[in-house]
Amino acid sequence: LADAASVRAFAAAEVGKPLDVLLWNAGIGFAPGAARDTTASGADTRLAANHLGHVLLVDMLLPSMIMAAEEPAAGRSAPPRVVVVSSSLAQDADVEAWRTDPHQAAAATYDSRLADR
Repeated sequence: LADAASVRAFAAAEVGKPLDVLLWNAGIGFAPGAARDTTASGADTRLAANHLGHVLLVDMLLPSMIMAAEEPAAGRSAPPRVVVVSSSLAQDADVEAWRTDPHQAAAATYDSRLADR
């Protein structure tokens, strides 16, 4: 999910198929002392994998969820939905710290999980 091109390719293969549930749960953490790294597009890798990639995927697959909602409910007990799973790491987030110390992998992980809330 950190690679936008990969997310786009996956979504393109799924568009046009009804989709009932999209689980927003994948993510990457950090190793203590690890430096922050970035994607090819310049985004923080953890923010891209833990949040931005999910936003792109939901945006691209929303037409498939609308399609599922408009089909007759063949055994469906609820309307299509996106289920967002975050992490308790979000409680340690401090987005202001990015301005003063932008090289903390732990902070990037915490902040990316805060974005999911």
